[in-house]
Amino acid sequence: MISPTFCAAPWTVHCVNANGTAGICCVNHTTLASSNDHSAMMKTAAVQQIKSNMLAGQPALGCDKCYYNEQSGVYSLRNLYNNLTGASLDRTRLADPSYENRTWYDLSLGNKCNQKCRICGPYNSTAWYKDAAELTDLEWNHTNWRGPNAAMDDRAAIPEIIASMLASRDTFSIELKGGEPLYMESNRDLLAQMLALGLHERTEQLRIITNGTQHDPRLLEMLAQFPSIDLGLSIDATGKLHEYTRGTKISWDDCRRQWAEIINLPNITRLRLCNTVYAYTVFDLASLREWAFSEFGCLELMSDALLYEPRYLSIKILPSDLRQAAAQRLPTGDDMIIVINQEQESADDLEQLQNRFRIFTQRMDSIRSEDLRSLVPELAALL
Repeated sequence: MISPTFCAAPWTVHCVNANGTAGICCVNHTTLASSNDHSAMMKTAAVQQIKSNMLAGQPALGCDKCYYNEQSGVYSLRNLYNNLTGASLDRTRLADPSYENRTWYDLSLGNKCNQKCRICGPYNSTAWYKDAAELTDLEWNHTNWRGPNAAMDDRAAIPEIIASMLASRDTFSIELKGGEPLYMESNRDLLAQMLALGLHERTEQLRIITNGTQHDPRLLEMLAQFPSIDLGLSIDATGKLHEYTRGTKISWDDCRRQWAEIINLPNITRLRLCNTVYAYTVFDLASLREWAFSEFGCLELMSDALLYEPRYLSIKILPSDLRQAAAQRLPTGDDMIIVINQEQESADDLEQLQNRFRIFTQRMDSIRSEDLRSLVPELAALL
């Protein structure tokens, strides 16, 4: 480790966000530029200051989410970038403002999505637009979107991405996210151009985080030409609770059929479950574990990302007895037991956060004609 706060991302990652911006990474939004202007953004004084802080072991602006996850005992994005891209760096050149070695492409080329997850919003899902419009009076709610209600499907970012790949001295990894990455024409265009230029052969790994319900034979044919696919299926809960949290019109059984098709790609070298643990899903975590490893015999791991924002849906708003009850459902020795049982939100914030949890949940249940209490009766007292 170069320093306790070091992250390889400013040197190794080319990040494009779903709202049409380029950034240091997908969680640091303190310094942003147009999605086709990543290289110029990385030369700005603000980014250089972040890099200087990291080299000096000081907290870097905008990196709070990773620090939060690490303090909670959860593997962070900073850990990921350091482990998977840090070795490609020339440590003697890190202080040189012009030095970079892009080996990771973190690409969310739009917000076009067929689902409207409860913890998401219109910035990452076009399916959210209608419901979000009915919540605008709740100024604090996380679905309040100040951007345009127009689908982002960002082909403008592709030329700079391709140019960066062509200039790369090393093999590289690509991570396609969204929106829903398999639902966006921009990703199909990117993959087609990479195949035409032979860049797929230099792709060490194509990582895809997907809800797994939007694919067709032509897309699967393109994906099958990459040497290695790390497939992350985004599933937070099972059965009816999955349908509730995802806001999807696709039934649980239909989702299972779609997942069974995509995991048959011959070049999948790792299959993961990219799940988020929060107030709605924590009581189902043990069931999700059991189902996932039974359903996908080749499943390597579950990511167990801890929800950071919105705080009013975090497990930390739950009373200790509820968190203990959720933790007790997990098998002895499960790492998430300690995480779930960590301290509650501070008393100064707790009442407000629990009130927002109640208001947001009740409003959304009314809009979608659903009832969380029937699915997670443990939370009824908070509603």
